[in-house]
Amino acid sequence: MAVGAPTPDDVAAIRALRAESNAGLAARDAARVTAAFAEDIHSIGGGGELIEGRAAVTKVYVDQLAPHGDFISGLRTPGRIAVNRPGDRAAEPGRWRWTVKTPMGEAALSGDYLAGWVKRGGTWRLQSELYVTTGCTGPGCGL
Repeated sequence: MAVGAPTPDDVAAIRALRAESNAGLAARDAARVTAAFAEDIHSIGGGGELIEGRAAVTKVYVDQLAPHGDFISGLRTPGRIAVNRPGDRAAEPGRWRWTVKTPMGEAALSGDYLAGWVKRGGTWRLQSELYVTTGCTGPGCGL
């Protein structure tokens, strides 16, 4: 269903949602990280694991961001966001970097990601995301 031609406001809205999600990571607040997730989100993590549905993906973030979780810090940096002509789908490519605790020490993982956004009821929602790990530094790499 067409919702009109994309506008610069669409790109700004997606960038703002990504910035809020990143702020949630910095605050270790899973609710902020996952606020823009669609109910039918599909997420493929940097190790290739598929997680489906908002509740399941949210649980992963809740566990990782908890005081006992392995998350130390993280950031996703979007590149050029492309919105389709009807203005109801968008692609957000970018780079990501996560620092995590491992039994051997900290590991800084990094790579590329692609996020797929859908506009429903006039609001952008994250429907899919794919993370590919292409780098790792630190003593915890290779586990």
